[in-house]
Amino acid sequence: MATAKKTASKTPAKVVDIKTLSSAELAVKAVELREETVVLKRGTRVGDVQNVRAYTQKRRELARVLTAQNALKNAEGKEK
Repeated sequence: MATAKKTASKTPAKVVDIKTLSSAELAVKAVELREETVVLKRGTRVGDVQNVRAYTQKRRELARVLTAQNALKNAEGKEK
């Protein structure tokens, strides 16, 4: 009888790390992730990248950063 593998959830750790960043740090992180996604997209098209899921993972990480950035911006707007 096969047992189900227990997978470690990596998302909560990333979310905690992202939420601790300031607005400026989030902007820098977003730019870095955009550059990495461009490089990975080109690499997958050409065939240089071995891990084709890396592009999807970077896109999702970028979405998390942008979401945190927008939440921070909205929170600052409501305080004023």
